[in-house]
Amino acid sequence: MSANYNYDDGMVQISVQDTGIGISRDNLKKLFNMFGKLRNSEPGLNDQGIGLGLHICQQLVTQH
Repeated sequence: MSANYNYDDGMVQISVQDTGIGISRDNLKKLFNMFGKLRNSEPGLNDQGIGLGLHICQQLVTQH
């Protein structure tokens, strides 16, 4: 992850690179939903947690 601040427009640019195992196209829509868990539907997926992490990150990044 990297973050850069642009002084000209006062915006922060955040870049994230995913190095995980990947996810099927069918499950993409669940990723940013609150409590959106995949429930062992992907082989090798860490299914611990309650499914809030990406939803919270999206809310932080998209707030203006």
